[in-house]
Order: sequence, then structure tokens, then C-alpha cells
Amino acid sequence: LGSPPQGHPFGDVSLSIDNLSVPGPSGAAYNAVDRLSLKVCAGEIVCIYGLMGAGRTELLECIAGRLRASGGQVLLEGQDV
Repeated sequence: LGSPPQGHPFGDVSLSIDNLSVPGPSGAAYNAVDRLSLKVCAGEIVCIYGLMGAGRTELLECIAGRLRASGGQVLLEGQDV
């Protein structure tokens, strides 16, 4: 075991998030997600967690295309989503 685990090679970057910001709910004066960057390689397992109101739902809804980002970029297999 370890971080990253030994003996399990990962593939190329599948999901790349660069400087992503997502507005808060209902036009709030703050960002639910503020300048997040993350790279996930093929074969990796990633867990996103936090307290209620930490922006988990908004982050995943933005990646899935349900919410619009206010800044940054999301690439899936190198294609801008």
C-alpha cells in the first residue's frame, strides 16, 4: 500500500481540471468551488468528500455538464467539456 500504491501503473491523464471555479447556488456572492486543479489518470480511483456546503455537489455537477463554470477548464480525454 501507499500513496500512490506500488505495483499498479496508471495510464495517461483521463480527466484534467485546471483552475475551475463554480458559482454558489442561486446567484450567491461566492464560488462553491474556487480555482480547483486536479488530474486523474486512467486506473486511478479518486474520492471527493467534504462537509455539506463544501462544493462537492457543485464540482461534480459542473464536471457532468449540469452546472456552468465561471472560470477554468475541464478536459476529458484531452477534449474540452
